[in-house]
Amino acid sequence: MAPNAPVLPDPLKTPSDVLTSDPTVICVPGYTQAVRNGPAALKAQVYREYGILTREPGEYEVDHLFSLELGSSNSLRNLWPESYKTQPLNARVKDTLENRCTPWRVRASSPSQRRSRPSP
Repeated sequence: MAPNAPVLPDPLKTPSDVLTSDPTVICVPGYTQAVRNGPAALKAQVYREYGILTREPGEYEVDHLFSLELGSSNSLRNLWPESYKTQPLNARVKDTLENRCTPWRVRASSPSQRRSRPSP
């Protein structure tokens, strides 16, 4: 593992980027597969931005700061090299959290759920 492996993304290098926040787009089954693309050149650029010049297979994944399920983009502004080896935070922890939140996000975005909520 790189000696200074990032535990958290650098907000100057990865401030985030949104593709859409429209729930009629992002809550459609298969949406993330349609927008997910990670060219090798972009991933290499992410590693360079973070000063990671060498790495072991399975040591990192280039991940989205905000997940595609929330409408984020595949731009350099939303990608960072997330370690599988740092503790206590790492790629597995973030993936587990994202997977737990996705059903909530879809339910909260559905028209029937919005209609059934009491007004503030």
